[in-house]
Amino acid sequence: MDASHHITEEEWRKRAGAGLGWLIRSIEATGRKGSSHIFARWRYPLSGWHLGYPETTGYIIETLLDYSPFFPEMKLDEYALECGEWLLTQQLNNGSFPALLAGSQTPSFFNSGMIAFGLLRLQQLNPEQKREKAMLALADWVSEQLINPGWFAENSPSYCTRAIWGFALLAAHMKDEILEEKLKIAAVKLSGQILENGAVLNWGFDKKDRAFTHTIAYTWRGFLELAQLWQVEEWIEKCEVFLQKLESETEMSPFLAGDYNTQWNGTYSYRCVTGQAQCSLIAFRMFDITGENKYSDLGKKLITAILNDQKEGKNDPQLKGAVPGSVPLWGPYMRGKYPNWAVKFYLDGLMKLRIHY
Repeated sequence: MDASHHITEEEWRKRAGAGLGWLIRSIEATGRKGSSHIFARWRYPLSGWHLGYPETTGYIIETLLDYSPFFPEMKLDEYALECGEWLLTQQLNNGSFPALLAGSQTPSFFNSGMIAFGLLRLQQLNPEQKREKAMLALADWVSEQLINPGWFAENSPSYCTRAIWGFALLAAHMKDEILEEKLKIAAVKLSGQILENGAVLNWGFDKKDRAFTHTIAYTWRGFLELAQLWQVEEWIEKCEVFLQKLESETEMSPFLAGDYNTQWNGTYSYRCVTGQAQCSLIAFRMFDITGENKYSDLGKKLITAILNDQKEGKNDPQLKGAVPGSVPLWGPYMRGKYPNWAVKFYLDGLMKLRIHY
């Protein structure tokens, strides 16, 4: 990769096609019942694949639809629609969607937010009454969870901003002003945890101080998109502080640490590839908002740095197009596994890279 972080159309199609092929295999592996959440031959020796994952299947739908015009022969829109149909079978009686994998009966606020993205996108493409009914039930459930939005925010990790973003889009679709107001209260409460250095309290799993770049990016993407949706200039400015930190982190090397604490002390012994791809998307989005080339340059640097982490599948064809959770593979994020959301965010970054050339 040259100094300008350029990628040719031929290479782009090769890498994107491989990633999409892997996502298709992850869907086929479940009998087209969602996208298998991981591939790990050592853990699931018969096939390497595990059960479908409702949460990530939800936002993978968006990626499949984004790429459909570029790869019509792959029938990505058909896979997206089938994923949406399967998700409706996973909805719980109270309107929520479950945590964990296919068949779980445990409601999840965050996972439901991720699924909202896919359902909304499909409804825009192909409106259906049963999907509209499912989204209405979901909106009602979310509203019930936010009877006290401030309490909810105080007891939730900061990366729930990404779920709030999904629900804010759902509220707009439903023209539900009461739900939108509850979501705003919760988001404002969470914004009180943003620090002057661009870090955010409770941005990790289990509200820990140290967080993978994966949940760090969830947190900031949520704030940035909500800022645009609700015109909160302060959050955009604070996100710029965050991106300035990423710029300084990548001055000597294009790779981010695998995790950071709120003093920006990083663990550099491994990389969270998923999180770096997600951070590139935040940089590209900030370029869309501000028009400042430094953000586009940062996005290009972050995504091209991880292109060679994508597997070629020479020793295992099932791995062709896959992206590991960690580099090295035995790093602490998704140790030894190839998660479907890693490929999703990698492909999203590739799409942005194409747009910006």
